[in-house]
Parts: sequence; C-alpha cells; structure tokens
Amino acid sequence: MKSGIMKHLNRIICIVLLIVLAIMIGVFIDANVNHYTAGMQSDIASEALFSALMYERGTYRPDTWYMSSAIHLITVPNLSALIYPLTGFNLNLSMGIACSIMLCIMFALMYLYLRDMDFSVAESTAAVLIVFSITKAQSELQVMTMLYAMDYVSHFITLFIILLLYNRALRNGRLRIWMVLLSFVLAIINGIQGMHACLFCYLPLLAAEFLRQVTSLIRERKTDNPAVSVWVFVLTVTTLLTNKLSGVYNPSPSRNIRHAFEKLVNEVIPSVKRVMFSGRLTAVAALLLVMAVVFYVLAIVRLIRSTDREKDHNLWSTLVFPVDFFICLFMTTFTTSQVADRYYIMLIYAVAVGAVMMSRSFPDWGRSAFGIIVLIYSAVSLLSFYQTLIVDDDSQETPAYSVYKWMRDNGYEYGYSTFEHANYITVMGNNTVKVRCVNNMRDMEGSKWLSDTQWYPPYKDASGETCYIVSQYMQDDFDVFLAEYDPVIVRTENLGYYTVYVLDHDYTVWER
Repeated sequence: MKSGIMKHLNRIICIVLLIVLAIMIGVFIDANVNHYTAGMQSDIASEALFSALMYERGTYRPDTWYMSSAIHLITVPNLSALIYPLTGFNLNLSMGIACSIMLCIMFALMYLYLRDMDFSVAESTAAVLIVFSITKAQSELQVMTMLYAMDYVSHFITLFIILLLYNRALRNGRLRIWMVLLSFVLAIINGIQGMHACLFCYLPLLAAEFLRQVTSLIRERKTDNPAVSVWVFVLTVTTLLTNKLSGVYNPSPSRNIRHAFEKLVNEVIPSVKRVMFSGRLTAVAALLLVMAVVFYVLAIVRLIRSTDREKDHNLWSTLVFPVDFFICLFMTTFTTSQVADRYYIMLIYAVAVGAVMMSRSFPDWGRSAFGIIVLIYSAVSLLSFYQTLIVDDDSQETPAYSVYKWMRDNGYEYGYSTFEHANYITVMGNNTVKVRCVNNMRDMEGSKWLSDTQWYPPYKDASGETCYIVSQYMQDDFDVFLAEYDPVIVRTENLGYYTVYVLDHDYTVWER
C-alpha cells in the first residue's frame, strides 16, 4: 500500500518537475527573443554586431574585424548570421533566436548524457533544473551559457558530446571510427576557437582518465582499455596544437606562489561563493553542495576499491565536473590570472550531477523529499528569473536607449563614443543607428577592439553631420578634442548622463 502511494507521489513529482522545466526554458527563450536588450552591455553588443558583419561580408572571419581572444566557428553569432536575413535583418531578434536554439541544444545534450548515465526522467529533469536554479538572473554564469551572448555554450555542447562518447567507449570496451572522427573534428574546431574547451572539457577528462588508469594499475596491476586513454590524450593534444597553430591570443599569467593564500581568501573564495549562492534559499544550495561533495568522495573511494568495472564505468565521467572546478581553482589561485565568476561555472554542473547521484542512494521517501526540495528551489528561482528577465526589463528607459531614440527621431545615423557605450547604444537601437567606438574622446582614433576598420574614415565617407556621445567622465577629454581641432558644433543635446554633440562632419579617423 505504502509503496503504491510512493509510486504515485514520485510520478506526480516527475510530471511537475517536467512542467517547471518547460516553463523555465520558456522564460529564457522569452528573455532572449523578446527582451534581448534587458541586460545589454558592450561585450554582448559586440557579439551581435559581429554576427551582422559576418552576414554582410559572407565570411566567418572578416579580415577588417578586430577580434578579442576568440575565433568564431560554432557560436551564437555564427548561427545568428544565418538567421539574420530570415528575420528581415532584425539583429536583436536573430541573436535571440540563435541563443534560444543553442540553449535548447546544450540542455538537450545534457539531458541525453544524464539518461545515458541511467538517470530516470525525474532525476535528469531535476539535474537540469538545479543547473538553472543555482545561477543568479543576468549573472555572468547565465550570460556565458543561457542568455544574450552565451560565449561558452559551444564548449558545453562539446563537453556533453564527448562525455557521451566516453561513456560509450568505456561501456563497449572499444572505439568506433565514427566516434574518433567526430571527436577529432570537435577538437580541431574548439582548438581554433580558443583554450576554453580544453579547460572545460579535454583537460578534466584527461585527468579523470588518468585516475582511472592509476586505480586499474593499483588494483589489477595492468591498464584497462588503454585505447580510450590514448584517444583522450590525443584529443587534448590536438586541441592544444590547433589552438597554438591558429594564432589565437592566449595570455600566459605568471606564477603567484607567494601570495596564493591571500588571493584564495580575498578573491577566489568570494567568487566561488557568488557562483554557488545566489541569495535564494541558501540552505537548499548548501544542502545540494554537501550532497555533491559526499557523493564525489564516496565515488572516488568506490572506484579505487571496486573490481566491477562494468558496473562503475559511468562514474568516471562524473568526475570531469569537479576535476574541472579544481583545475580552475588551482590556476586562478597559484597564477596571476584574473579571478572571475565564469571560471567556476563547472561548479554548478558538478553540484547538479553529484547531488542527484547522491539522492539515488536514498530510500524511496528520501528520493521523494529530494524531488520536492528541488521542485521548491526551482519554482522560487523561476519566479525570480521571470521577474528580473521579463517583468523588470526597463531597457527602454535607459540613457543609452534615449540616445538611440533621439538620433533616430532627428535623422542622425552615425555617431561615436568609447567602447563602454558605442556598441551598446547601437544594439539598443537594433543596429538602426551606428555608434562606433573610439579609443578615447581626445584624439578620436578608431578602437582596435571588437570593431571594424571600415566603420571609420578614410574607409567611410566623412561628410554629413555626425554625433559624438560624451558621458560625464569623458567630458574633459572631449574638451581637449574641441580645443585642438575646433570642430563646428551644429547642436548639442543633454540626455541623462550623456551630452550629444552634433558636428558638421565626421572628425574621427581610423589612425592619426
């Protein structure tokens, strides 16, 4: 009787979890498609403008574009460039659709990976919901994989594909040709795109595979399926070499042994806390973290002691998540590299997978209680996301939007400002006005960062009235420019903390 009631309860919990997940994904799709500018800033705007440029030039890498440290091959801007003409050249809509498609692909692959790990539908749904729920609305973690720019989404898509292949290789005891070819294509693509995929996927997988072979040697005095180890090693090397040969800029921070503890306490730990605790139901987040830690400790002990390789092969891929987190923790602590929340993004996946794995050892009532806790946590997070991403979208009340609207209403198409404002204002106006970035407002040289040489004279026509958007902190520099070049000021307009100066023609140049 009790087992029948519990079975019906678990079925209800599973259905409600699926409903909440569907609504959660719907909120993020709505945020990307209909509220793309709600959390706008210049880096996000630059990705959007680059997607339009790719379409206009007909290439994934326009030679006139000054990139950051990444090369785009399979990213949101690439997909947006294909969608751009289908939306009637609506840049923000094409980016929002592209973000939504990539979001669904990433979580579909995560779901497939969890199901491949023998997770039930309810367990898989709970794990995906935990990943959503831990994050804070419009935080760096969401922007990296769920909203607006999604710089890391292709790396996580790769991660789940490789983990699926890795599980299959361990389960079947061999590699098939199609698996090798697919994985090597992904390794080359990710190598060209930068070092992030190596950091989030290949290096932690190599570390987990190394541990697998070490435990095999300790336990049985021989290696276990060495072909898989060779495959993982060569994938990692391929990514590193491709990255090196592609000429992508990757800064090499120096060691920081002497001040490591100070950096750990003052910078790293606070950043990790921000990742894990969003301010919503902190006790639940702490519970999930503790469950995940206990699971990974028990999993390592089990893998060291167990002789049933066939039964435990799935556990190895779960180690990739915490291993990656500790690699990033180690690198940011013992080097001079900057500390940023996005570097610890794998923590939320480690907690999601680990906590659900731990719950599988609970009795029936414990699993039901865990499902209800995840359900409450997800529902509270969902309401928070809906409020912040949808209801509180005040982007059309911002000074940047006011500048765009004023330029549009007065017939001005072209303008300039510094990087923090230029691309931002352009995308706030859905690319209908063109505000380009300059290094500073003193010499008016084109910016060599996320910009295009053909946006500036002498590559563009310098005739026609041109707007210069000056924020309060740029005013002193702009006054120097006015004194040195004595331009003709046609009119000025104060818009919030911006002053728009309309000059008789374009005084900016690519280089002086």
